[in-house]
Amino acid sequence: MNSLEQFEHSVRRHHRWNIYVGWLDGIFFALGASLISHITILPVFLRLLTESKLVIGLVHTFTMIGIFLPQIFSAHYIESMPLKKGVVIVAGAVMRLPWLILALVLPKMVDLPPPFPVVIFLMLYLVFTTGWGLVIPPWLDMIGRIILPRRRGVFLGMRFTLGRIAAVVGATGSFFLIRSLPFPYNFALCFASAFIILNISLFFFALTHEVPYPVTKKKTGLSHFLKSLPGVLQRDRNFLFYNIAFALIAFTNLTLAFYSVYAIERFQLPISYAGIFTVVFMASQGITGILWGVLGDRLGHKLSMIISAVMSILASLTALAATSAPVFCACFFFAGGYISGTLISNMNIVLEFCPPEERALYIGLSNGFASPVFILSPILGGLVVDNFSYEAAFILSASLSFLGLLVLLLKVKDPRFVAR
Repeated sequence: MNSLEQFEHSVRRHHRWNIYVGWLDGIFFALGASLISHITILPVFLRLLTESKLVIGLVHTFTMIGIFLPQIFSAHYIESMPLKKGVVIVAGAVMRLPWLILALVLPKMVDLPPPFPVVIFLMLYLVFTTGWGLVIPPWLDMIGRIILPRRRGVFLGMRFTLGRIAAVVGATGSFFLIRSLPFPYNFALCFASAFIILNISLFFFALTHEVPYPVTKKKTGLSHFLKSLPGVLQRDRNFLFYNIAFALIAFTNLTLAFYSVYAIERFQLPISYAGIFTVVFMASQGITGILWGVLGDRLGHKLSMIISAVMSILASLTALAATSAPVFCACFFFAGGYISGTLISNMNIVLEFCPPEERALYIGLSNGFASPVFILSPILGGLVVDNFSYEAAFILSASLSFLGLLVLLLKVKDPRFVAR
C-alpha cells in the first residue's frame, strides 16, 4: 500500500467520526454567531451608539476586512504544513476573546464620550474577524482532505442546516434578551453568551482526527508566493472568470448591513425586531443550506451558485417593494439563501478547480480576489445611503449582482465537468 492509498484508508476510517464532530462544531459556532450577527444584531447595537449610517456600515466592512485580507498570508503560512488543526485551534481561541472583553467592559464603555465606544468596539471586533480570516484557509484545506469529495457538499450543507436551526434558537433568545433587559446589559449578555458557545464549538473541532496529506508543496518565501498568484489566473482562465463573477455578485454586501436598520426605521419597529429578522435570516440559511449541498454534489456547484445569485438580487428587489414588516421578512429569506449558497457552494467549487496540494493557494487567491468588493462595498453602501437613499443602494446592489450572474452563466464552466 503506497502513501496515497494509506492516506485514503485513514480518511475512510475516521470519516464518520469527522463528519459528526464537524457537524457539532458547526452547530455551536452558528448558535454563538447568531447572538452577534453582523447582519442583524450588531448594526442595531451600533445604531444605539451613533447616528451615522457610514459608521453602521463599517461593521460589515470590518467583517470583510478581517475575514478576507489575512487569507492570502494564512494560505502561504500553512501551504507546506502536513497538519493544519493546530493553527485553527490557536487562531480560533484568540478570535473568541474579544466577546468576553466586550461583555465585561460594555457597561462602562458606553458612558465614554464619542467616538470612543464605537472605536473600542470596532477594534475588538476586528480582532475577532481577523482571527476568523486566518482560520479559513487551514480549516477548509483540512476539510478538503478529511471529507470525501462527493460527500463534501452534503457534509457542509448539513453542517450549515443544523447550524442554522441552532441559530434560529439563538436568534429567538437574542430577541428576548434585547427586549427584556435595559441597554447595555442586554447586549453585554449576548456577547458573553456568544463567547461561551463559540468555545464549545472549538472544543468539538479539537476532537477532529486530521489525516496528513502525503504530498505537500515546498515552502517558498512570501514574495515568491505573492508573485505566483497572477500566474494562476493567467493559466486558469475559467477560474479567473469565476472570480470575476463571484466578485460582482458579492456587491450584495453593499446593502446587507442596512436591511434591518432600514426596516426598523421605515416601519417604526422596536429594536427587538432585529431578533425576528435574524430568525428568518438563519431559517432561510438552514432551509437552503442542505439544498445547495445536495444539488452541488449531484449536479455541480455552479448551479447552486447561479440560484443563490438570483436570490441575492431578489433580496434587494424585495427591500425596494416591501410595504410592511411581514413582507420585508422575505428580504431576509432571500439574503439568507444567498449567504448559504456563497458559504457552501463557493467553498466547494474552489476546491474542485485545483489539485489537493494547491488548495491553500486557490482558497486564499479566490477570497483575496473578491476582498476589495467585500471590504469596500459596505462603505460604498453607507455613502450612497447617507448622500442619496436606501433605495438607491438597493438598486445599485441588484444591478452589479446581475452583471455577476451574467458572467457566471456565460463565461464559467463547472470545473467538475472540465478535464484539467
